[in-house]
Amino acid sequence: PLDNFILNSMANHHIPGLAASIIKDGKIAWTKGYGYANIEKNIPFTPNTIHAQIASVSKVVTATALLKLYEQGVFQLDDPINNYLPFTVTNPYFPNVPITFHMLLNHTSSINDYGLFYSPYLIPGTAGTLSDFLQSILVPGGEFYADSTSFFNYSPGSEFNYSNYGFALIGYLVEYLSGMPFDEYCNQNIFQPLCLNNTGWHFSDVDSNAVSRPYFYDDANSAWIDYGLYEYGDYPDGQLKISVTNLSKFLLMLMNNGIVDGIRILDSTSVALMKTPELELAPNIFSGIGMFYYADYGGFQYWGHNGGDLGIRTEMWFNPNNLTGIILFINGEDDAVSGCTTQDDIFCQLSYVADTISTNSQPALNCSYAEFPCQHSKTYWKNHNDEWALNSVPMKLGTTHFYGQNKLLNILNKPIKGNASTVLAKQLIAAKLNVAQGSELSPIISTINSANDLIGNRKLPIQPAISFFSSEGSQMLALSLQLASYNYGVLNTKPCNGNANANRDEEEQLEDIYENGLTEQSLIISPNPLSSFTTVSFSLNESENVSLKIFDVDGRLIKTLASTVFEEGVHSIEWKAENVNAGIYFLKVQTAAYSKTEKLIVTK
Repeated sequence: PLDNFILNSMANHHIPGLAASIIKDGKIAWTKGYGYANIEKNIPFTPNTIHAQIASVSKVVTATALLKLYEQGVFQLDDPINNYLPFTVTNPYFPNVPITFHMLLNHTSSINDYGLFYSPYLIPGTAGTLSDFLQSILVPGGEFYADSTSFFNYSPGSEFNYSNYGFALIGYLVEYLSGMPFDEYCNQNIFQPLCLNNTGWHFSDVDSNAVSRPYFYDDANSAWIDYGLYEYGDYPDGQLKISVTNLSKFLLMLMNNGIVDGIRILDSTSVALMKTPELELAPNIFSGIGMFYYADYGGFQYWGHNGGDLGIRTEMWFNPNNLTGIILFINGEDDAVSGCTTQDDIFCQLSYVADTISTNSQPALNCSYAEFPCQHSKTYWKNHNDEWALNSVPMKLGTTHFYGQNKLLNILNKPIKGNASTVLAKQLIAAKLNVAQGSELSPIISTINSANDLIGNRKLPIQPAISFFSSEGSQMLALSLQLASYNYGVLNTKPCNGNANANRDEEEQLEDIYENGLTEQSLIISPNPLSSFTTVSFSLNESENVSLKIFDVDGRLIKTLASTVFEEGVHSIEWKAENVNAGIYFLKVQTAAYSKTEKLIVTK
């Protein structure tokens, strides 16, 4: 019945070819091609046919590329883009209102690509650089710039207006901030890790024999017209070339909170950000970050994007409730009705049958590439800088300063000499490199943010040195311990393949961060003040019995955290203050030859 419905729709509305897939349970539950990718050569349209371009569905990939840099702390979403661009993009009607990254991602930037022209269609391979194209449109003095056609007359951030040029600018920001061409950045950080072979932004990147042709049906002459293959200058907003099979892997990654087959592309918090409804555009239709949300589409809910261009129609959506995804490629235009009615009908039919399809006999969507190394110590990264995923990209440590590769290597090789900020810098570098290589960010995002707040606008390592035993030094070492536990995989339930440290004892691993710089007895408590919990960390230079007890102001024992023998090394114990009232408490640590009491402030 599904075949009959699709074939009848194609015949009635003169659709030359299409391919579609249904994704569920981590698999392609169903996929099939119909009709022709190339009428002249009788080449069928299959799930492995490369769509000449997927039009605006490309924007989801472009948003993903930018969010990868966001995860690495290169920028904040509400930062003005002009703080990062080599040229200035400003709405002339509201020159004092900055355009932010967030505005570009949710189409509220006030950049207008309707007043002048939609991007000119070009012979493949003849487009100039993204920088030249954008400056010609968005910068005063540019060949095609005009106040009234380049920008809308409303304040940036105040209204929604779909902007292709805004997403082209996102692509350029990725290019400029990463230090590599946008297409190559996507190739290294998205396509290759997901094994999306024969995928790229230009025809030169893919097998030309496997590309579909874009068509229009000429009713007067009852003939298909081949538009020919074309590209354009603002390519990050719509020019991605990919097959249904490969796009299914990408969609599954989004459906699975950023990871597929052990390969993490986005952190789960970034995917959650993309799936947060922001602006209601029409009843039950919302914008998000790089995607749109239909709260009620024929009885279903969907996150995703569609697209259309000359001879091109695409759909890519997934249901957040039952985690079923649908992709549809069409290489023609609906001649019988305006808009996209036919593709909507086919899409709805796929939605109806999705629940009836079993995945039992289908192979899982997986990747032939080995997993990237992820959680490693700073010692590993110090000795394997050739494996850094972002060799040419400056890394942000703290809230202000960026560090290039040589500076990072110098820090990793720098002796500690009692400077707690050096310890913290080494662990931050290792953690951010691990995230760049595919590790999960969410377990340590609060720790990284706390470190950024503590460092502020100072350079690392901080001079003069921050003593281990100062209040600030204690905070830095506590944050370092938390980062180190992440870097050695302690926080992950599933260890990373290739983790050389996976079998080492936690105490032995954590001790490395001090490089023999912290051998005398010490006590670190963070956070303090605390609302729900704090971590008590201490080091021993030999095995001995340690007592850790918490008392209230009247001297009553509240909790015994430990009273046992600990081996030489660094140890961490958590106290949950959920069942105590706000107030002042005391932590007493005692060994045979040492005793220390610290005040704890609990807030509620």
